[in-house]
Amino acid sequence: MPEMDLVSTRIISSPDINKTHLVRHIYFLDLLKKLDQEFLVRKIPIWILKGPALVFRYYENASERKYTDLDVFVEPQNWEKSMQTLKDLGGKPTNGKKWMGNAFRAVYLFDGFPVEIHKGLLVERELDYAFIKDSRPTKIPDLVWFREPCAEDLFVYLCGHGAFQHLFDEIQWLYDLNLLLIKERGSLNWSKIFLRAKAYRLKNAVGVSLLLLEKYFGHTVPSERPLASWFLRKTAARYLHPERIRKHLHQKPYAFYMFYKALMRDSLGEAFVYGLSRLGK
Repeated sequence: MPEMDLVSTRIISSPDINKTHLVRHIYFLDLLKKLDQEFLVRKIPIWILKGPALVFRYYENASERKYTDLDVFVEPQNWEKSMQTLKDLGGKPTNGKKWMGNAFRAVYLFDGFPVEIHKGLLVERELDYAFIKDSRPTKIPDLVWFREPCAEDLFVYLCGHGAFQHLFDEIQWLYDLNLLLIKERGSLNWSKIFLRAKAYRLKNAVGVSLLLLEKYFGHTVPSERPLASWFLRKTAARYLHPERIRKHLHQKPYAFYMFYKALMRDSLGEAFVYGLSRLGK
């Protein structure tokens, strides 16, 4: 177990913190410092996604945002060198879940704690990695090399991951988006968000996310927002009610859940292909 620093001590002071999450959080903070130093020495740019990056940027206390692994991103040309770096640091490669996402990500275990390294961000989406030039330093303490996506790219990515890829399987995705809007509201470039949503074919994912954020969190956004399809606009607020998400009720019946996931695609053709790919699974 790594030695507890001032950050860890502050987190422990929360009376309701889950001990398992605390142990994981402290371990990952220590591991991130080692990754930060090693990738710096090897001059391999690396980005942190979700998890502790969101904790230290938007949450008041680590106990409010649990996570089970580290998600990091490297450019495709640094893929092999980055995987070798994780091995050199003691990471044990594992296949993880057998799904289409394995084409652009790999999982390494450090004492049983997983690190997912990505050379792409979302299933079925070829991002142009414009976020690299617009990225910003992380707010995670003691890291000097890691970077994070800017607010606009992070918003679109979270919509893509939470709504498009997972259909808000966990309520935390809505909380993340809500806090991002609260903390970044004054500086957000909505034109950039809409442009990214269109370019990445995530208009439905972003549109549905904004509908929920408006109805249940009181946010307002410019009228030229990339609205979701008519059916999603009419049904999303009820079907994806936060309480239904919290209780996982939106996942039942499973057939309708999969139908809704298909409709989260930006075209009927893509929705049809997705539906065929999921038959029998």
